[in-house]
Amino acid sequence: MDFFSSMPTLAAAIVVAVLGRCVFIVFYRLYLSPLARFPGPKLAAATGWYEFYYDYWLNGQYIFVIEQMHKRYGKYQHQALILPSLTVVTTRSYYSRYSGGVIDQ
Repeated sequence: MDFFSSMPTLAAAIVVAVLGRCVFIVFYRLYLSPLARFPGPKLAAATGWYEFYYDYWLNGQYIFVIEQMHKRYGKYQHQALILPSLTVVTTRSYYSRYSGGVIDQ
């Protein structure tokens, strides 16, 4: 058996490994991550493609989507899951408690 005859098997194994890793990452972000409990759209929690779509195809409209998500998901907590590794907080008490100062009104 020479090297070139085993190439399709090796390529298939690499494709399966990459797809398996992607599935695991999405599963982790949606169910096992500490940020998974925050409200927000699941697509935004799973991948960064959500922001990419609004920023590149819709010419930078993502900042307005963030505002809409805060209105929809953050009625009581004012927290919305924006990206898999980013949670934005907009409450004044958070800023005054953790930033050490008072924000302008």
